[in-house]
Order: sequence, then C-alpha cells, then structure tokens
Amino acid sequence: MLILNTNMMLVIYTAFMAVILLLVLFIVAGKALDSKKAPKAAVATDPEENISQAGKAAIAMALHLYYGVHDHESDVITFKNIYNRYSPWSSKIYGIQ
Repeated sequence: MLILNTNMMLVIYTAFMAVILLLVLFIVAGKALDSKKAPKAAVATDPEENISQAGKAAIAMALHLYYGVHDHESDVITFKNIYNRYSPWSSKIYGIQ
C-alpha cells in the first residue's frame, strides 16, 4: 500500500493545479485570438450574385469566343536524363564514424 506524505501530496496538488491553470490559459487565449480575426463581411446584395449558372456559362463562352484564347499543347513529352558523377549526399567520406 502506498502511503503519501504531505510533501508528495503538495507536489501532486501543485502539478494538477498547473495543468488546470494552463488549460484555462489556453482556452482564454484561443478565444481572444479568435475575436481579433477580421469581422465577417456583411451580406452583399450585389446584382451579379443573382446570375444563374446558364448565364455564367454564356458569359464565359462569349469571352472565350471574343478573345480567342485556346491552350495549344504539342502532345510531346521529353525526358532528359542528367547524370552527376559526384554528389555529396551519397559520399562515403561524410559518413558517421
């Protein structure tokens, strides 16, 4: 059976109180940091938000046709092998001795 003297009880009590104090401190600090974030923007009543998906697609298609932007790719993949004769990363002289 374990018998605790007063000094051991004091150490255990102090450790638990320190843990509880740190927990409260982190919770308060977290809430304080959350409140410092930028306030949420008010709900915008922009008329652009009322555009349907079909309208957005039509605008995108009109811009595409107007600017004539297209991504032309060559469909050629080139692999270039580079051989380095010396690399300090694989050198044996820097090994642990």
